[in-house]
Amino acid sequence: LLEQSMYPTPELAHNNLGWAQYNLGRYKKAQEHLKMAVFLKPEMCLAYNNLGLTHRELGNTAEAIENFRKSIRKCPDNYAEPHFNLGKLLQKRGQPEARRHFQSCVEIEPQTNLGERCRSYLGVR
Repeated sequence: LLEQSMYPTPELAHNNLGWAQYNLGRYKKAQEHLKMAVFLKPEMCLAYNNLGLTHRELGNTAEAIENFRKSIRKCPDNYAEPHFNLGKLLQKRGQPEARRHFQSCVEIEPQTNLGERCRSYLGVR
């Protein structure tokens, strides 16, 4: 699809390729595609979240946190996953702000598996 000049949503193709590379453990290659996805569509919160996951795997915690925050800014009320991912990183650093992100995750997706996971972080940890 990336070679098709008339393909209307190349940012989706880059995000999908980045996610595939991430799942294959090819984090640098994933990073390239995900950066292109957000370059092409800066409001794409999914790509920022995926980029945050990639940075986390590469050990770039500060950049992971920044990308999760960007994802949340782009989709503040309807995308729970970056709240969960950010909450886990902040909790690992001992930052109380983590609790707010787990709570947001529960509020956005109260009846899902992700919401339950966030709820468990609120109750147990």
